[in-house]
Amino acid sequence: MASKKYHISFLLILIIAAGILVFFIFQPFLTAILTAAILAVVFRKPYGFFLRISRHRKTIASFFTCILIAVTIIIPASLTLGLMAREANQIYKNVTAENSMYKERIDKIMVYAKDLPFVQSFEMDNILAQEGILNALKNISQWLIVLVRKTYKNVVGLVLGIFIMFFSLFYFFIEGEKLVQKILYLSPLKSSQEELLLNKFVSISRATIKGALTVAVIQGLIGGFAFFITGVPATAIWTMLMIILSMIPLLGSGFVWFPVGIWMLIAGRIWQGIVILAVGFGIISTIDNLLRPKLVGQDIQMHPLLVFFTTLGGIVAFGIVGFILGPIIMAFFLTLLEIYAQEFKQHLEAMNKI
Repeated sequence: MASKKYHISFLLILIIAAGILVFFIFQPFLTAILTAAILAVVFRKPYGFFLRISRHRKTIASFFTCILIAVTIIIPASLTLGLMAREANQIYKNVTAENSMYKERIDKIMVYAKDLPFVQSFEMDNILAQEGILNALKNISQWLIVLVRKTYKNVVGLVLGIFIMFFSLFYFFIEGEKLVQKILYLSPLKSSQEELLLNKFVSISRATIKGALTVAVIQGLIGGFAFFITGVPATAIWTMLMIILSMIPLLGSGFVWFPVGIWMLIAGRIWQGIVILAVGFGIISTIDNLLRPKLVGQDIQMHPLLVFFTTLGGIVAFGIVGFILGPIIMAFFLTLLEIYAQEFKQHLEAMNKI
């Protein structure tokens, strides 16, 4: 008996030690692999469609599904990044030019803004001074330029990450079910508990991509189109900012289109400001109220405050894909706590009676 316990203990130590080494080997690629796993779940139906029309040839179906993902996500993201770089450079040139068009517009705004009650009450004259606003615009444009340049400088790492993601994704479509079954077989959890964790991963992934991202892209594009027809500069930058803010609970694209609309009104561009505010309140806000409940539904059963912090924390920890990974990790943690509460229900009730 003692020999068997020693054997099991030694085996577990070896597994843990080997697992730690494997983690360090895979660590640089974990974000790409996790992203591939999420995309494999979200694009399962398109893969099934290609599987049917290819007469159940998994390799062909997986290849065309990967092409679909590249066309719908990677290529638009790359084009948007290039457009943002060009607009950030243009903003910097306009701000630093001697006869900057921004100086004239800021002067017009200051005529109205200085007489506003809240500006006088909080002594915001220095903050709203022409130089202060121009310096803020200059710093923002510089930050955007640095961000884009860093992305391009790390082009080798970016291309490698995308390659690993698609390489993993290709095989996840083909062998994903077998891999999941193997992991579940090795798991000591009950089948019902494993199914609960798996369903949580699938529901959060689909809700985030299908719901949050879809709604955010629609809102951002509508807001960007409103900015374009009203002559707001740097449309691509504002559009991307609205998309990102729309994905973060408790914030939303209103943090962009509302100040811009007010800015246009104060600057004397009345019809432009009215159009932006009308589109914001009448269309963008309505889309959020109509589409989000239908697309997301009850899949994300977390408090909005938790979703807010996990989304922001995920972006900081994992980059842009963190808006998906953050809520998924939190959902896993909450599900594990739920499993723990069910498994030790009698002990917990007895302890709480003491």
